[in-house]
Amino acid sequence: GMSQRMDRNGEVLKAMMPEEVLAAGHALAAQGVESIAVSFLWSFVNPLHEDLAVALLREALPGIIVTGAAGLRPVIREYERTTLAVLNAYSFGAYTGIEALAEELAQAGLTVPVLLCHSGGGTISIGEARDRPVWLAESGPAAGVTAAALLAKMSGEVGVLACDLGGTSFDVSHIDERGPARIQRDNLMGMWTALPRVDVESVG
Repeated sequence: GMSQRMDRNGEVLKAMMPEEVLAAGHALAAQGVESIAVSFLWSFVNPLHEDLAVALLREALPGIIVTGAAGLRPVIREYERTTLAVLNAYSFGAYTGIEALAEELAQAGLTVPVLLCHSGGGTISIGEARDRPVWLAESGPAAGVTAAALLAKMSGEVGVLACDLGGTSFDVSHIDERGPARIQRDNLMGMWTALPRVDVESVG
């Protein structure tokens, strides 16, 4: 932990001590960690200390990936915000092939940017996915619902139940005039997180 203190209004009570951050970072590096998640209690109100800690660690430990929780999703509820940052730090190794895929597509003649669907049903760039791989969690089910919402809009249908049948699950989502239903917190890999996503329920 850091001895810095910030109150619930984002006012600094005790300034960040860079030497504490660096000592903690070097101690973790000595244990062989590959990525670090940084999360401070009131960073969603004022990210000053958290951003400084992230910058210090990135500069001092260039071989280690550093994720700031508020930079990833600046929302209240420190537990969910922190678990999302931890899962993001954990996920980096799973998406190392994305940039290689984009390069292969470019070499094959693709002239438009590569965009990836994220858990909220929208898109992110390759660079954004590299820095925020956790946003790709639950992106497959979200893509199906987004496509269903587009088809419903094109056909003039309102109040649609989207069903996505695959080899292992039957996913269901509700779509109204505003689009697919969404949730702002999600149970991901057995932990509650601040991951916003299209609300898809698996029946089986």
